[in-house]
Amino acid sequence: MTTKTISTVGVVTGSIGGAMTLFANPFTIGELFSLPFRLWSLLLSFLGLRKKYKPWGVVYDSFTKQPLDPVYVELTDLQGYEISTSITDIDGRYGFLMHPGSYKMLANKTNYVFPSGSLLGRTDDELYANLYFGEEININEEDAVISKNIPMDPVDFDWNEFAKKDKRLMRFYSRFDIWFYRFTEVMFYLGFIVAVVVLFLVPAPYNLIIFGLYILMSIFRILGLKPRKNGHVTEKETGNPLSFALIRIFSPGIDQEISKRTTDAYGRYFALVPKGSYYVTVEKKNQDGSYTHTATSELLKAKNGIIFKDFSV
Repeated sequence: MTTKTISTVGVVTGSIGGAMTLFANPFTIGELFSLPFRLWSLLLSFLGLRKKYKPWGVVYDSFTKQPLDPVYVELTDLQGYEISTSITDIDGRYGFLMHPGSYKMLANKTNYVFPSGSLLGRTDDELYANLYFGEEININEEDAVISKNIPMDPVDFDWNEFAKKDKRLMRFYSRFDIWFYRFTEVMFYLGFIVAVVVLFLVPAPYNLIIFGLYILMSIFRILGLKPRKNGHVTEKETGNPLSFALIRIFSPGIDQEISKRTTDAYGRYFALVPKGSYYVTVEKKNQDGSYTHTATSELLKAKNGIIFKDFSV
């Protein structure tokens, strides 16, 4: 009993001592005001990054930032031969699930021109990151979904886009997002400057930790936060990928098929859907080219507009 008491006291004493060491330097009046500001700007910046990086690519108007549809997006090899195509949905979304290799993309839409000249040379703007202007794209097996954001410059008035904006049909982006990102950008840089100044004036351990958090957040801002983009289908008995299986996506209640996808050679699939709830069926491809139903999922909520459920069938 005495040994346990001594051990407990030792742990508590050590913890208090560590905390006292961390905050050995007393807070100044300036730090009492700057500390909440620095922490708050870090939190806002993280929330902004979480909202900015989506698991799909978007084709959008470079001036209004409004997603464009329909846009014909063509994926080619470096020699210009067409490999795959995608037509953006009403929210301007698209994505290519491809094998490792080098590719290029072209975007075509009436009254718009690609690549954008107004944003040329930039890697991001207020709302979108990872911008694309026609350069070579290199992907590997671990990052096989091509989902760069493509700005296009308007060259004439487009009634279709005006009608969409007027009816407020955008479901994943809003004008508020643009101002929110601008605000978080300003807060981050102000907080970073304050963190550097305070660390120089008061080189205390806790100020060093906050400065380190800003450096870490800067790395995230450069590399980006990569949300999960695709699902996998494997065979339960062997654990091998179920290649070229058919994925059917249904709306519950009316049992209407709204979309279908096929897995690639690695058993991966990429499925963008409107926000809502769905169930999915998996059909295995047979040697003779027919398909056999192998699984039906439970109800899946696609609150972020994408389905990436893993199946073992």
